[in-house]
Amino acid sequence: MKGEPILPLAHENTTNLVRKYFSAIEKLSRLTLRTLSLEGLLENFVNLLTDLMQVDQVSVMLLDPVTDKLTMKAWKGFPVAEARKYCLRAGEGIAGRVFLQKEPYLVSREDPSLPQCAQPPHVPNEPDAALYIPLIVGHESRGIITLGSIKQQRLFTIDEVNAAFALAEYMALAMENTRLNNEISGLSLGLLKSLAMAIDAKDNYTRMHSMRVTRYAVMIGVHMGMSQENIELLRRGALLHDIGKIGIRDDILLKPGELTKKEWDEIRKHPEIGARILGPEGPLRVIVPMVLYHHERYDGRGYPHGLKGADIPEEARIIAVADAFEAITADRPYRRAYSLERAAKEIQQNAGSQFDPGIVRVFMDVLKEYTGDLTPEE
Repeated sequence: MKGEPILPLAHENTTNLVRKYFSAIEKLSRLTLRTLSLEGLLENFVNLLTDLMQVDQVSVMLLDPVTDKLTMKAWKGFPVAEARKYCLRAGEGIAGRVFLQKEPYLVSREDPSLPQCAQPPHVPNEPDAALYIPLIVGHESRGIITLGSIKQQRLFTIDEVNAAFALAEYMALAMENTRLNNEISGLSLGLLKSLAMAIDAKDNYTRMHSMRVTRYAVMIGVHMGMSQENIELLRRGALLHDIGKIGIRDDILLKPGELTKKEWDEIRKHPEIGARILGPEGPLRVIVPMVLYHHERYDGRGYPHGLKGADIPEEARIIAVADAFEAITADRPYRRAYSLERAAKEIQQNAGSQFDPGIVRVFMDVLKEYTGDLTPEE
């Protein structure tokens, strides 16, 4: 598929373009060394490409292997509501054809001074753009980049097209690295689950406790609109929130009756023990605040440091609600499990004192939506 001839652009010379291109490559290289989600990587890439090409509309559409459609994953210059609606199949519209043919494409213009070329029609569910660039890994198309302007579409030089295509190739490799890192993280997540289950297995009454707390916490995070990257951190923090119980003596941890004040004091050390186990410099240091502060109270009467309100990290406030709900909906040696309705009422009665009231409201919405899936026996 061939577009119109590529014409020179007066306001940008080749030397300046080359300088900006290598600056973009350097920034993208630094980004790949950080632990970023695909979402975060694409957002940064869109900003780099916008600056390099001096355009005000950029989008990245990726192929969804489940629906087999190209959907917009990152963008700049498009209304959010419209961007989320864009989707098309491979081969559909200009973007869909560029995706299949794996070559950059410049859209022709209605200018009688220019030779006119056969141009596939736009379809309603694709963004209007002047330049289309495929995202290719090896011989496989992964997505499509579109560049354009909100007002009149401007022309691109051959150097600009080549620079954008080269940056897209680098970006495609960065995406592949992110995908592989996510697979490695998935393996790590499996190990963390095994560790959490091993902790819970010390006591028959707390088997699967951490798994259920994690499920509730993630549901809350999703309903609060947290990013996928933060959801994954919350998942790990919830899984290991009780890791410090490894350091509590079994005769206290597994005691069937009421604990003495001295024994409670020992139990209350588990958040700090957990924080020390995870360490200040290890790969799991980012979840230390969740482990350390999940027993703080919204009114400041919790432990270990008596933090209050917004001083408690949001993820720790989420885990506090999920942890309490799981605990009172499971059987214990000294009492029977609460029903879901009674447990929900208990959580609500402690909103503003023990729990963040905003998070409690979100959790009540979760319960209304998923009550049938939240049975303690699961």
